Amino acid sequence: MSNAYAKRRVPASSAGSGRKERGLAVFLIVLLSILALGGVLITRYQGSQVDGVPLDHAISAPDNPVVVENQREGTDAWKSPNLDSYAQTMLLMQNQSEAYRRSYADSGGAFAQTSQWTRTKEIEGYASRSSINKGQSITFHVSSSVGAYNIRVYRQGWYGGNGGVQVAEVLNLPGTFYSAPAPDPVTGMVALNWPVAYTLQTTTSWVSGVYLARLSPVGDDNYTSYIIFIVRDDGRPADIVYQLPLTTSQAYNEWGGKSLYDYNSPGGRAYKVSFDRPYTQNDGAGLYFPGDYIMVMWLEKEGYDVKYISSEDMETSSALNGSKVFLTNFHDEYWSMNMYNNIISARNNGIDAAFFTSNNIYWQIRYEASSGGVANRVMVCYKDADLDPMRNISPQLTTVLFRDPIVNMPENEFLGVMFDNLMGYGEHRPWVVTNASHWFYNGTGLTNGAQINTLVGYEVDRYFNNGRAPANVTLLSNSPYVNPSIQVDSLQQAAIYQASSGAYVFNASTNYWSALLLGSWIWQHDTRVEQMTRNVLNQMIATGGTQVTNTPSLTPTITPSLTPVPSNLTFYRGINLAGNAAVIDGNNWEG
Repeated sequence: MSNAYAKRRVPASSAGSGRKERGLAVFLIVLLSILALGGVLITRYQGSQVDGVPLDHAISAPDNPVVVENQREGTDAWKSPNLDSYAQTMLLMQNQSEAYRRSYADSGGAFAQTSQWTRTKEIEGYASRSSINKGQSITFHVSSSVGAYNIRVYRQGWYGGNGGVQVAEVLNLPGTFYSAPAPDPVTGMVALNWPVAYTLQTTTSWVSGVYLARLSPVGDDNYTSYIIFIVRDDGRPADIVYQLPLTTSQAYNEWGGKSLYDYNSPGGRAYKVSFDRPYTQNDGAGLYFPGDYIMVMWLEKEGYDVKYISSEDMETSSALNGSKVFLTNFHDEYWSMNMYNNIISARNNGIDAAFFTSNNIYWQIRYEASSGGVANRVMVCYKDADLDPMRNISPQLTTVLFRDPIVNMPENEFLGVMFDNLMGYGEHRPWVVTNASHWFYNGTGLTNGAQINTLVGYEVDRYFNNGRAPANVTLLSNSPYVNPSIQVDSLQQAAIYQASSGAYVFNASTNYWSALLLGSWIWQHDTRVEQMTRNVLNQMIATGGTQVTNTPSLTPTITPSLTPVPSNLTFYRGINLAGNAAVIDGNNWEG
């Protein structure tokens, strides 16, 4: 690991010791300046090139607060004793969901049988907002059936492998138990109005990041219930803006007996869900641990200049101001029209997009204010055009799939690929390399047909030739698996393309990408996946906003094969825009 400032050497001189002493003084000043910044800044790929672009620059700018922040020792006291069981919880949840999805299309309504939902946490809570800007305050709303409790707040990061650092603590808060209201009889929504238990005031010195407030009874620090929130840094440009997909966590959250899914909603799914309630998954952390937890640790270990936002922050066009790369990870499924339009606009203005995941930009949602008038606290998703009153008011805002004809904005217009289907959580297939000469694979040693075990799953995207994907999409994987809904052979196909603005868009087409960055549960650490991740991010950071002078050639290497989509697709509606679809085999197109 080299230092960016070490390259600025004081020239040697034979004129005498005076210049040597002055040189030594300059060197010491520079060294002290570096130490004052908090440690060694990270430079990688010295002297190498990616796609003709030299990468002997420091990924971390001298004012990158992530590098300074991660010099702190950190602690693992934020961890729940249940952390290692979260994968098993996900496996059971997804397999149950999968069985329901395959049996019938997502349908149903409200009128939940609340007696069938069991409340299991002794202490639980939610935050007043999904994210705040540093210097702002956030309120916690907590129910406790065990009396007094403590709150300890931790920022997530690398911290020498500990994964977190404590930033705040409040002890011996009086606990009060609050009941769960019945779901709304029309929409199925469960929205809470618990009083404020504690107000956390941040300062402008707080570093943007994912934060966990850990709730535990006084005298029992092993018990864990989390409240997850994000601290933004709206005033500071950063290379990478990382969107935590809390809309997906909320869609699957069945607290109170209702989610946007039938499989965990007794009596039928809801059409609206509220952020004013705890998350049931992973001790209250939502879906953070199965995917984003590892990506956050890895990015900060690597020293990338990153700041964080929540899904709802992409509602505003200013969310990516001053950034080079938009990044999301692990199952970013639920998007509003404003979010979609804003990421398209960002790409058109030279901001790159890295989707290290699959099943992205799939269901359209709308945000609504809470009953108290707080914006973006309600997520609307009917999943059936006939049920959504917006169909007759503003049809393109109907909360169905973006690929459905009434919306007519299939996700492959932006991503290059689209969601195909899923396996059970924990099931996996090998990633099969194609177009190995692409800079994406530089430094990996991989060749066409080589495999990376366990990388593909549990939800999978592929290329659909519906006439809507960008013309210059390059496929980077061509991984066979059996589509479980229709029992036919299918493919997982990751994709990348460069827009006319110069922006790259990458889609990994698998949910498991980040698991291999550090290793997690059933996934082994894989340095090749690390290298591919660096290649994507470093290329995007180095060339973000560069105008394309020549359109990449689009010469097919073999004749595309036509694969009609079966007519019996229901829930997934694989592609229903223009009849039969054509699937481009993995190495047909060279970007």
